[in-house]
Amino acid sequence: TYLYNCLFNTEALEGVLSELVKLPGMNQILGQRQSKWEKLHLDFTERREVLLYLEKMKWEQLNKGIGWEINMRSLLTGFLVLYSRLYSNHYSNSNINDKAHLPHIHNALKFIEENYQRDFLMKEMADSVNLSPDYISRQFKSAIGLSPIEYLRNFRIAKAMEKLKTTDLAVAKIGKSVGFRDISHFSRQFKQVVGVSPTVFRKNDES
Repeated sequence: TYLYNCLFNTEALEGVLSELVKLPGMNQILGQRQSKWEKLHLDFTERREVLLYLEKMKWEQLNKGIGWEINMRSLLTGFLVLYSRLYSNHYSNSNINDKAHLPHIHNALKFIEENYQRDFLMKEMADSVNLSPDYISRQFKSAIGLSPIEYLRNFRIAKAMEKLKTTDLAVAKIGKSVGFRDISHFSRQFKQVVGVSPTVFRKNDES
C-alpha cells in the first residue's frame, strides 16, 4: 500500500491553469469552493500510471537536479491531465461498441498479467481471446491507451519497482524475474518509464 501526499501551489501551473480547470474532474482539485470528493477505483494499470508520475515527482523533489522545477511543473501538469482522463473514463458512459469488447480486453489483460515473466507472443495472446492479432491490438489500444507490448513493458516495470522496494535481490535478478532477459535492456526500459535507473530508484527509496 502506498500513501502519497501531493501538495502544490497553483502558481506552479501558470500558463496552463485556465485550460486545466476546464477538464473533467478538475473542480475537485482546482475549484475555488469545496466540492464532494468522488473516489476513483483504479485497476492495476491505472494505479501504476499514477504511481509512475508520483515516483518521478518524488525523485525530482529529492534530487533537485538541473531544471528540476521546470520538470516538476511538466510532471504535475501531466499528472493532472492523467487524473482528468481517469475521472472521465470512470464517470462517463462507454458506448455500446466499447462495452461489447470489454470481455476480450479483460481476458487479454489477464493473459499478459499471468504470462509477463516469459517471452511474449502477440499471436498467443490473440489466440487466447479468439481474435486476430491486429484486431485485438487495435481494440486493446483503444480501450487501454497502450498497445499490448507497451502495457506488458509497463506491467513488468511496475513489478520490478515493487521488488526493488521490498527485496534485496540484485538488479539483474529482478530484471530476469519480471521477463527481461538482458540487464542492459531492462535498465534502459526502466529509465525510459520511471526516469531513473533501477539502481538509483532503489537508492532513492532507501533514503
